[in-house]
Amino acid sequence: MVEGKPRYVTAVSRSDVTGGWRERRQDGGVVMDIEANEIIASGFSMPHSPRFYQGKLWLLNSGTGEFGYLDLPTGQFQPVAFCPGYMRGLAFWGNYAVVGLSQPRDRSFSGLALDERLAAKDTKARCGLMVIDLTTGSIAHWLELAGVVTELYDVQVLPGVRRPMALGFKSDEIARLVTCAGFSSFQGELSETQDSEGASQSLPTAFVRGGMGDETQNTEEKNQDAKGETAQAKVKYQVVGNLNAANTLQYDALTFPSIKKRWQTFPQKGLLVGISASVAGEMVGLAIAEITPTQENTPQAEVLSLFVLPEYRHQGIGTTLVKYLETALAAQKCPQVMVKYQATELTASALEPLLKQRQWQPPEATFRLAKTTTTKVAQAPWLYKYPLPDSFTIFLWTELTNAQKQQIRQTLDYPTALSPFEDDSRLEPLNSLGLLYENEVVGWIVTHRVASDTIRYSTMFVAQRFQRMGRGISLLAEAIKRQINSPIPNCTWSVAMDNQPMAEFLRRRLASYTTYMSESRQCGKRLKI
Repeated sequence: MVEGKPRYVTAVSRSDVTGGWRERRQDGGVVMDIEANEIIASGFSMPHSPRFYQGKLWLLNSGTGEFGYLDLPTGQFQPVAFCPGYMRGLAFWGNYAVVGLSQPRDRSFSGLALDERLAAKDTKARCGLMVIDLTTGSIAHWLELAGVVTELYDVQVLPGVRRPMALGFKSDEIARLVTCAGFSSFQGELSETQDSEGASQSLPTAFVRGGMGDETQNTEEKNQDAKGETAQAKVKYQVVGNLNAANTLQYDALTFPSIKKRWQTFPQKGLLVGISASVAGEMVGLAIAEITPTQENTPQAEVLSLFVLPEYRHQGIGTTLVKYLETALAAQKCPQVMVKYQATELTASALEPLLKQRQWQPPEATFRLAKTTTTKVAQAPWLYKYPLPDSFTIFLWTELTNAQKQQIRQTLDYPTALSPFEDDSRLEPLNSLGLLYENEVVGWIVTHRVASDTIRYSTMFVAQRFQRMGRGISLLAEAIKRQINSPIPNCTWSVAMDNQPMAEFLRRRLASYTTYMSESRQCGKRLKI
């Protein structure tokens, strides 16, 4: 587009025969001037995404991996930067270009000059984004997507937007978050006054069973209806009953953290209690807690999810959801409730002030969390500095015998939290390892696959007589090296704050080779029953 009108277009070839372009992928690409109705440049390899910016016609010579511009007077292509992937999608912001990269999909994308360039640089095609300085041609920043997404089709810049999200068509998120003129959602301030009716309002679910009350807006709404009258928003809070791991999935779009992901890692163990908030019959917020018995056989509840739609935040809905959740839990004779969460900017600014307002106990840090990639951690020199003496042997944990299990339980004194016999369903066979000393099991490292591309290093223990000898480091190093040699790119650790040796190891040996570090916190409240 030039001045709002279509002007230039790229094509893989001149052929108008079905599939004819496949034979001209290496050098049959052309650039056409629509206004002049003529080809102005040729010899490209699968050119893509022409853009007119700062007086130049930029494009992606995708088959060669070159980003550059077409010198219009001469018709010559001027490469600016090489990008390691099949390029699609181009956007600009200031003096920077943002280029989309994809991994080759099939043989249609093989046999290109791009393959030779990648091989010469001893690398492979990536999926992600490259940010290129238009003045120098240097890569200012990059983002690689590792996982199920392998192709990008376009790139757009959203100025001034923080934390954008993508919506799909298969869930009902799009019905709530995408609005049209004349159908805007309410966005006014809500008060804490409770309506005395307490009558249930019909919601789009079979599980809403009882009214907790209404919170009625006292201030005038900013949105006007078609008649010009001021609309008043009324929030209805209701108990959501008969919940289980299966039927909560229909509410996944209204959960944070995702209830769907939770069930993939932690199966349901107790009674689920939910409180919904709705406006005009549409659910805008949801809180879910699970009641489980403790070792003392006293019920304890954990808040699993608390979420309010973005357009309804900062109006007291989240605080009111927690208030009614406390009431519902107390009605179930549950004397205490707790929440565990990862410390982030969002929890610091939203969740912790909410809990303080509801007079919960101050948050307490319980675990140190770390994430990294195999590429990053492979640079750690300690991985290769602690070979085991010949009297020690490492074996796959999946090969542990019943006799060895009995020996572990009878001879090793280990904390319950470090038991290697928990959560066997998700145990990762690749690098869950045991440590033998003269045919006696004296240690282990147990890992779990928490996502298709991520291994969590869950539990590590070495018998006391071998601690402070580096045996644990040797065991961990072997587990990491086995993952490095696999196609699984991501690693995570969770270290208890009271596990001083591991916390110190994380700080001294691992922190420099992580991509992200945070902490897990928890806080609770005693309920009146």
